[in-house]
Amino acid sequence: MAEYIYPTRANSGDEWLKVMLENWKESRLPLLCFPWVLFGVHTITDQSFWLYMYYSYAQTDIPSLQGILEYRLHITNWGLDKYTGKDIYPARIEEDGTAWFLCDRFEKICRSDNQPLHLTDFVHKYHKALGSTMRNSIPPVICKTKIISIESYP
Repeated sequence: MAEYIYPTRANSGDEWLKVMLENWKESRLPLLCFPWVLFGVHTITDQSFWLYMYYSYAQTDIPSLQGILEYRLHITNWGLDKYTGKDIYPARIEEDGTAWFLCDRFEKICRSDNQPLHLTDFVHKYHKALGSTMRNSIPPVICKTKIISIESYP
């Protein structure tokens, strides 16, 4: 299955990703809609893929999360418009997203040795410098490390 990295942040008092996933789980709805709010998405060519959430060093003020990939989301579709419906949990719906993702599963993940995943566990699918491609895209990647799921929904 295709894989991409979504560079994001986690800050003290503003761990939006964890809050969004907890709220989705509590809603008991089968689907989640959430946005990408930075620049236009030009690198995603697949409709269904794993989206790994990367806490960047520059945007994250929680030292234990800097440079970590803690969650991956299974995206079933994405586009320029918000997804709505009675079976969809709408997250950050008031924001001006440049792309919207429809998700049917999240997993909290780690390496098979129970250590956190880092950017070094991934390579760019087209052999580009991964760190620099994340500055203006959601890059396609390949996870070169065996991972395990330690929590999931649904």
